[in-house]
Amino acid sequence: MWRESAGWQRILSAADTASYIVRVAPDDPEVVYVAEKSGDTVYYTKDGGEEKWYTRTCSVPGGIQDLAVESSDVAYAIDTGGNAVKSTNSGFTWGPPTNTKLASGFSLQCISEDNLVAGSSNGFVAYSTDGNGSWTDIKKPVEAASGDVMVVADTDFANNNTVYAVRQVVSANVMKYVIGTSTYWEDIFRRVCYHHNYLCPQNL
Repeated sequence: MWRESAGWQRILSAADTASYIVRVAPDDPEVVYVAEKSGDTVYYTKDGGEEKWYTRTCSVPGGIQDLAVESSDVAYAIDTGGNAVKSTNSGFTWGPPTNTKLASGFSLQCISEDNLVAGSSNGFVAYSTDGNGSWTDIKKPVEAASGDVMVVADTDFANNNTVYAVRQVVSANVMKYVIGTSTYWEDIFRRVCYHHNYLCPQNL
C-alpha cells in the first residue's frame, strides 16, 4: 500500500493475498483500515501508516467480503453468507455475527452513526438503523434478474431515506428506493443503451 504526501511512500506490504479492501475513517483521515478480502485479517493504523500498523482478526464467519468504517473506533464487516459483525475498539475485537436477512453478502456501506446498507449477490438490499443490532430486508429485488448489488445512500439520507443500487453487470440500471415510502425500485438511470452502447439517462 502506498501513500502520496510530497512523494509516494510505501507504508504497508503483505504477501500471499489476492486482494484488499481499504477504508478511511470519515472523522480522521489518518485512521486507515485495510482488510484481507475473503480472509480474517484487518490492518489498522492511526497515523496514516507512517509509523505503526496493528494487526487484527475479524471474526465474521465466512471471511471478509466488504468493510465499512463509521469512525476511527467503529467498523463493520460482512461475509458472503450475509452475516455482519461490528467492532467498537478499532478492530481489536468484533461482536457476534448478525444475519442481515440477505441470502448472501456482497457490499456494505455505513451511512452515518448506526445506519448501514448492505447489498447481496442475488439482487437484494437490507438496512440497519441500530448499528448491526438488527436488519430489515427490502422485499423487492433491485431488478428482475439477480446479481451482485452495490448499494449507497443519498447524501441527505437522514431526511429522505433514499438509497441507490446497481447490479454488477454490463446492462444494469441505477435504481432508487425510498425506505418507508417506495413499493418498488425506480429506474433512474440506464447505464448502457442497448442500441447505441453509451450512457442513456432514463426518466429525466
